[in-house]
Amino acid sequence: MTRDADASRGPAPIACRLDAFDVVERRRYDAVRAQLLARVCAVEERESGYRLSLDADASTPALAGEWIALEQRCCPFFEFTLESSAASGTTLTVSGPPGAKEILRPAFAGRA
Repeated sequence: MTRDADASRGPAPIACRLDAFDVVERRRYDAVRAQLLARVCAVEERESGYRLSLDADASTPALAGEWIALEQRCCPFFEFTLESSAASGTTLTVSGPPGAKEILRPAFAGRA
């Protein structure tokens, strides 16, 4: 299916797929998520989500990419922007349609 075909159906509904992972995959997801959250240096609340400033470790962009790939399986309605440069470090923006921010709030609000 092409990206255009997906776009014609409209946004994905706000519904987390709890069956997206088997037991081993769920353990990996939990571990990656914990590692990523430990690397959050600052959180900026945005209108439709959060922008995370992550630590400068060389492995952080790859870890963030792995988390994005896993998160898209269970919550396909989230939108991600990952930016990394030597000058400004790594930032990850997570957003989505109305209602998505409320799902993110427990994980990101009040961090760093």
